[in-house]
Amino acid sequence: MYEVEQIILEEGDWHGRIVCDQFDSNDQSMVCQFANVEKAVINKELSKQGEIVVDIYFQNLRNIYRDMPFISKQLGLEKDSIQYHSLFLSRYFIHDPEDKTPPLLLALYLAILIIVMLSLILIIRGSFELSMNARIHQFGIFASIGATPKQIRNCLLQEAVLLSIIPMILGSLLGIFISSGLIEAVNIFAANVSKHHKSVFHYSPFILIFTILASVLTVFFSAWIPARKLSKITPIEAIQNTGGLLLKKRKHSRMLVFMTLSDISTRYTYFERYQDMWDIMITLKDTELSDFGLTDKLQDISSIQDAAVYQKAKAMTFLSEGLQSDELLSLGGFESITGAQKAEGQFQISVPIIILDDTSFLNFCSQIKITPSLDGAIILNQIWDSINSNFRYKKYIPFITEKNQTTIFYKNDKSVEIPILSYTQTAPMLREEYENYALVHVIPLTMWNKTLEQVCEMESDSYIRILSNTTASLANLDSLEKEVTQLVGEYKIESENRIQERLSNDNLIYGMKVILGAFCVLLAIIGIANVFLNTLGFLRQRKREFTQYMSIGLTPQEMREMLSMEAFVIIGKPLLITFFLTLLFIQFAVTASYLDPMVFWVEAPILPILIFAIAIALFVALAYYIGGKRLLQCNLNETLRNDALS
Repeated sequence: MYEVEQIILEEGDWHGRIVCDQFDSNDQSMVCQFANVEKAVINKELSKQGEIVVDIYFQNLRNIYRDMPFISKQLGLEKDSIQYHSLFLSRYFIHDPEDKTPPLLLALYLAILIIVMLSLILIIRGSFELSMNARIHQFGIFASIGATPKQIRNCLLQEAVLLSIIPMILGSLLGIFISSGLIEAVNIFAANVSKHHKSVFHYSPFILIFTILASVLTVFFSAWIPARKLSKITPIEAIQNTGGLLLKKRKHSRMLVFMTLSDISTRYTYFERYQDMWDIMITLKDTELSDFGLTDKLQDISSIQDAAVYQKAKAMTFLSEGLQSDELLSLGGFESITGAQKAEGQFQISVPIIILDDTSFLNFCSQIKITPSLDGAIILNQIWDSINSNFRYKKYIPFITEKNQTTIFYKNDKSVEIPILSYTQTAPMLREEYENYALVHVIPLTMWNKTLEQVCEMESDSYIRILSNTTASLANLDSLEKEVTQLVGEYKIESENRIQERLSNDNLIYGMKVILGAFCVLLAIIGIANVFLNTLGFLRQRKREFTQYMSIGLTPQEMREMLSMEAFVIIGKPLLITFFLTLLFIQFAVTASYLDPMVFWVEAPILPILIFAIAIALFVALAYYIGGKRLLQCNLNETLRNDALS
């Protein structure tokens, strides 16, 4: 819910969009006649002369990738006129069917949830097994007088449900209360995070129904497993109670490993990658670059080393096969790398456009060592070599040959040709992530104002990237940020401070570790309680068992050694299994994220995991010590006599 709220606040709640030249009431009526369309609204904020943006809302979001192309076809529009709110849709597990690599983060969280539920079933069944084993003698008598295994199993399941009704209700209510507190904890940890909005606690009645249903299923399977096993015991075995003690192992969480990988990934892809490119970022909301008149005043601030004001836009161009670089052709060409299909011997290529203020553009010209000029574009001539590199450590090769002296942008039946000043593989110093298979153009504001607006789609916001000439400390950047925000205070802005962003991120990671760590501890406590329950609760059965051992000459010291060995197995077996499972998880996660394994192992949470494992081992040993001490202090001869009489 928080993710959806954040997306709606930043990008709106639209589901799909159509960009067209005209859209009258008849078109609107025709779109709304589609059974799955809830409404179609003209976005007045984004629409401008000659270009109308229509936001479309659907009743069933899962059919959006099927319905949108059909709607555009009925309107007589091309496929490139369609836009999907992909980020919004992904939060509902809806992905483009043509996307071969949909995001897996939510799927991973869902997998963790399922693993936790299965672990709880395995843990909780120990409590039911304890209760059922305590009455095994009774059920043996029932079986001997004609009770069928099905009747015994149903009896046990009914008792389990009756025992669990009140805990289910109380647990659900307590869960609601804890969840509300958890939301408040998140708000505290994220209080200083930029672009953070306060989390509001939501709880739907459907969630309560789902929670109760999940609890019922958990109880059912937890009780059904031992009940099924018990119902298969013969009457003689039940009356004699020859079955041994069955202690359940607790499961170990791999959440600390996941959090470490997440932290490393964020640092590598964001903070460390861009740390030399920005200190302060200002977003000028709903402001065109040509309307911003404070560029020179920014440069006059003494503590600013460099300031670039820019805006982003997008256009389309066509690439003939002959313009592909030799390096690209050696890999099979554009079609082989991207899977794009050509039409009439040409590929349609996306062209992201960076519009720099004139001063910054001239500085960029000097940076790549060409004659400064405002009469053309600079092409970032690179494409990701996805065959010989991965997304974590990208390698780039030249995209096109450097023969063309001009580029032609197309939009429907319009086209504009602009001169090319130079080709480069050096990106401007901006905190920007460019598309992998696009041909980025950097142009000055002067050229944009001349001709390009009619064939390009411009984003509504502009940006100011600032580098400080002082030591990058929190105090210095805070001071600079205040000075800049005061200067541009007449605009609607959002401000980011690199050091504060890093501290906020670290604070969030710490908060997530605290919350998930507490959840791991809760699971461990349940598992440890289960061990204590089994060790101390099966005391009566253990008395009979050890009395039999004593009758064949086993000494108290040998009993202690036997219990110690049993405790060692109970501790060691799950730890050993968990060790290999964790290694497999690490291997999978590191491979999926394309991290160098040594990068992870340097920061692996080995110490916390060791402390966690040692604490569990100590509690299991304590349970066995208490249980063994009580057992050896009992009068085993009396137990043997009573057992013989019964």
